[in-house]
Formats: sequence, C-alpha cells, structure tokens
Amino acid sequence: MFGIFRVVAVFGFYLSHNNKTELICCPITKTRLTIPDSVTTIGYEAFFNCENLVSVTIPDTVTSIGESAFYSCESLTNITIPDSVTDIGIKAFSWCRGAKSITISGNVISIGDDAFLGCESVTDITIPDSVTSIGSRAFGYCKKLESITVGENNSNYSSSDGVLFNKEKTELICCPGGKTGVSVPDGVTSISAKAFAICGSLKEITLPDSVTDIGKYAFYDCESLTGINIPDGVTEIRENTFSGCRSLTDITIPDGVTSINDSAFRFCESLANITIPDSVTYIGDGAFGYCENFTDLTLPDSVSYIGSAAFSSCSNLKNMELPDGIDTIRFLTFSDCKSLTDITIPGSVTGIEAAAFSSCTSLTDITIPDSVTNVESCVFEYCDKLNSITVGENNKNYSSDDGVLYNKDKTALICCPCGKTSVTIPDGVTSISEYAFDYCKNIKEIILPDSVTEIGECAFYNCENLTGINIPDGVTKISTRAFSGCSSLTDVTLPNGVTDIGSSAFSSCGSLTKITIPGSIIAISEYAFYSCTSLSDVYFGGTKEQWDAVGFGEKNECILNAAIHFTGSVLKVTSVDYNAKHDQFRLNWTAVPDAQKYVIGYTTNGKTWKVAKIVDAKSTSFTCKNAPKGTYYLVVGAYVNGKVDTTDLAKRAVKVVIR
Repeated sequence: MFGIFRVVAVFGFYLSHNNKTELICCPITKTRLTIPDSVTTIGYEAFFNCENLVSVTIPDTVTSIGESAFYSCESLTNITIPDSVTDIGIKAFSWCRGAKSITISGNVISIGDDAFLGCESVTDITIPDSVTSIGSRAFGYCKKLESITVGENNSNYSSSDGVLFNKEKTELICCPGGKTGVSVPDGVTSISAKAFAICGSLKEITLPDSVTDIGKYAFYDCESLTGINIPDGVTEIRENTFSGCRSLTDITIPDGVTSINDSAFRFCESLANITIPDSVTYIGDGAFGYCENFTDLTLPDSVSYIGSAAFSSCSNLKNMELPDGIDTIRFLTFSDCKSLTDITIPGSVTGIEAAAFSSCTSLTDITIPDSVTNVESCVFEYCDKLNSITVGENNKNYSSDDGVLYNKDKTALICCPCGKTSVTIPDGVTSISEYAFDYCKNIKEIILPDSVTEIGECAFYNCENLTGINIPDGVTKISTRAFSGCSSLTDVTLPNGVTDIGSSAFSSCGSLTKITIPGSIIAISEYAFYSCTSLSDVYFGGTKEQWDAVGFGEKNECILNAAIHFTGSVLKVTSVDYNAKHDQFRLNWTAVPDAQKYVIGYTTNGKTWKVAKIVDAKSTSFTCKNAPKGTYYLVVGAYVNGKVDTTDLAKRAVKVVIR
C-alpha cells in the first residue's frame, strides 16, 4: 500500500502520491501560499479553517478543487480559479467571509452545492459559458451580492437584472442576497427551491401570474420581506417556503391551493392576517408555528388534516375555530398558545395526542365531545388556569367529575386540570394514570380513596405545592418519577406491601425530611431519592438485616446518609391469661430484637387509643389487676430507635372482656 501512496511535506504543506499531485493539508498558520505546479487536485478540507490565509495562488495544473477545500478561510480576500479547473466541489469556498472578488475561469463545468455559501463580502459574480451545473445554495448567505451575470453563450443558464435563471427564463434559480427588490419577469413558471433563501435585504417582490410552482425554502428567512402576492396558478405551499419571513404582515393564499406544508409560515412573527381558501385540505407540521401576531383564526371546513405543532407558540392567538372535518388534534398542535381562551373541539375528532394544548396558560375550561375515543397523556400540561375538563354525556370512553377527567367507569383518573388547588378522588377509582397530575403546580391537597391500587409513572410529577399525600394500603409499587419534583412534601408514609420504589420516584423533593418505608421493600431504584437534600430520618418497618438486603440503585446518597430507624417486625400478643375471678388478665409476647421498651396500648371504642403501661425491654409480659368491667382492645408495641410501631392497630389488637 505505501509503495503507491505516501504523504510528503513540501514548502510547509503536505502532498500525497509519489508524484505529489494532491494537496491534502495546509497548516492553519499559513498567511500566503503559492501551490506548486505538480499539484492537480486540492483535496478534501485541505485548507479547512485556515483563518490566517490571506492569499493563495492556484496553478494552471489544478483541475479539481475538492469538497470543503477552502472552507472557512475567513481572511482570504480574492479567489481566482484558473482555466485548468473544471469542477468546484461542494462547500469548496464556503464561509470565506472576507472574499471580495471571485473569478471563475471559462472552463469550469460544475459548481457544487454551497460552493460559495457565506462569502459575505462579494458583490458580483460572473458565471462563464462553460458552466452546465450549479448546485443548491451555491451563492447562499452572500449578503452583499447584488448581481449574478451569466455569459451570453451559456447553454443552461441566463441572467436578468442580476438574477440567475435557466436558459429559457422559465425558472428562477437564485436571487443575489444583497437585492432589496425584485420584479420577476412574465413567463417564469417556477421559483426554485431556496431561490430567495436568506435574502435578508429583500423587502419587495412581485411574482407574475405565470408562476405555478414555488419550491421548498424558496423565501426562507427573507426577514425584511413585508408582503408578497402568490399567483393563482400555485396549488401548493411547500415546506418552509416562507419560514422566517419575520416582517411579513399579511398574505392571501389563492383558491386552488390544496396544501400548506410543514413549517410553511413558521417564524412569521409579524403575520397578523392570512386568508385560507376552502380549497385547502392539508396543514402540515409546524405550518404556522411561532406566528406570534395571530389573534383570531378561522379554518375552512375543507381542512381535514392539521399537523403536529401546526399552531405552536402562536402566543397571541385568543380564539380558534376548528373545522368539522379533522379527526385528530396532534402532538403540540396548540402548545404554548398562551393567550388562547376559547377553542371548540368539533364532533369529528376521535383522538387528542400528547401535549396538544400544553402551556395554554389562559385556557380555563374545555369540553371533550362524544366522538373522542383516545386522549393521550400530558394533553393539558402547564395549563395553569385550566379548572375544568367537561366530557360529553354520550362519550363511550371518558367521563368527568368535578372537572377532572376519568375513564368511562371512573376506575382510572386520567387528567387533573392544572388550575385545581385541591381534589378529592371518589371511591372506586383504582388507578391514577401516568402524568395524571403532571405539573399541577397549584394543587395543595389530594385525597386518595382506599380503592386506589396503582399510581402511574410521573403521576404527581412537579406538584410543587403539594404538602402531603395519603398513599392507600393497596399500592404495592411507587412508579418512576411518581412524586419527583414535589418540592413541598415534608413527610411520606409508604404502606405495608410496597416492594419497589421506582427510578427518581421522589427525586428533587427538597423539603422531604422524613419517610416511613415498610419492611416489605425489596428494591429502591436509581435516583429514587436524588436531591432530597433535607431528608434526615428514615423509619424502616423491618430489621437492620432486612435493610441491608434491600437493592439500591445509584445516586441514592440522600437516603443512605439519613438516620435509619429500625422499627422491627410487627409485634403480636402470643397469649392472654385470666385469673379465676376474671378481674385481672395477663398479656404475653415474644421479644423483639433491639427493643428499648414496650408500650401497652388500649381502646374501648376502637377509635381512641391510650397508653396503659410502659415496661422495660427485659419484660415479655404484662399483668393488669382489678380491671374495671368492660371490653378492651389491647396492643403491645416495641419501642425501637425512638419510634413505636403503630401500623395496623385494629388488626393486631386482642380483645379482653372483664365481667
């Protein structure tokens, strides 16, 4: 291999092949350079980012200038391409910002994509007769370029008023970036893709009636353009056609246009008025995203498809009337429409996708019609003023209660409006769906019924004002991020039977000081208590041996560094003895490891518990003499690490009757 290919250092740069025909690398410190006559090819990125290079002389022996050969040679002032060169590669002179003069020889056949992109100082360019192919954006971002001139005998291209056309002048290919106004001649039928892209100085353009096709990105980022007439023959507004036309204030889409494609008017921040004809059936993804000046918008009934994020971040849009023909409100369609107060979901809609109305911070209520069969999670995320979600009475899949969204039989709570401050969930609900209370930052109190057995992922994510929560006994798993970001929670008790605490379940609960974890726990996943910086006490309903056997994921230092209080196994009375006269009784129990003392508690009504006696840790029995007549329920609790086990008192109690 090295017998036919080698790299040689010559005059401070590197040549390859035995006969030194390809220049492959130049040190970035070079300021001036004459390339030797042996070179026929300037290779890929040979002068890439040579910011100090002011002058380079290319000999007549060079026939090809490779891809990105002089990319970002910002100090290069003049570019002269010799007669021997036939091909200028992709991005060959991209971002040569200082180049004021570009001379293309009469033998160049092909100019690659982005060949002179970003040559911001050049004012005019002449394309010789020999050129048969000019790539996309070859002269893009040339901010001062005012004229492109084409040789009269060129068989493929022509120019008029400094604008580049095909030979027949039926297709406008490229407008120089320094132009402020253009009147496209009659007879032009097509505006090429990216033809006016990033013409930042262009304020005015007139299109003739002959135009029937406008390509993708045709007027992309024409940030000074205030208005444009779209000829009647145009039937499609393609992707990003007017995206970034930040000064465009109003536009009329002609009858006959059937589709407004992805990002067609995205970032048209000044666009306040647009007329959409009833020929339009399709509005693509992000079509009107960030059109911040919209206040009211009515779509014709002909529209049957509205894409994801189609109206995202239309921050001043207040009212929106949706056509009856659409079947889905897609992902992020109206996200961040902060002024939206009134929107009616038509009866044709069957699905509402995730985050469709996220961050609609002025929306106070919304009605889901009978037709809807699928509502995804996070649909109303960050809607801080939303107080009520109402569901049509005849909806087969969903229902509502006190403004909260449930499934039809009210066994699953699907979404709580973010404007709620408190919620009492009705008995019979068994599941809190994933993201059900996601970002409900106003909520302070939630009461869960005993019927709940499942709490989904991110169910209470970022409920930052929630101060407490009762977790029902039937819950056996705390799901991923279930309470993450609940920064006002101070004390949590997990019920007996919980075996797993999921990833990031309580992460960023910065006020959490105390948590009670049952002895049933098997695994505490990674980040479960990450950034719980106030956590000081953990009460574990098992022994030290059981705690040591729990599987911990990474980043759980906050719980591992807290004080662990072992409350041991649940203590049960093993026997009750009476004397012959039934005026006294004796309780016996089995010793609990690490018990410091035992507390004997009793109740006569099943509600109020009192302490009858505290005995030392050596005792495993207690005798009560001369007890008053009545029925007593007694419990013995072990006092371990400063805490008495008070779980399931009613179930553990023994009954004693004194007659």
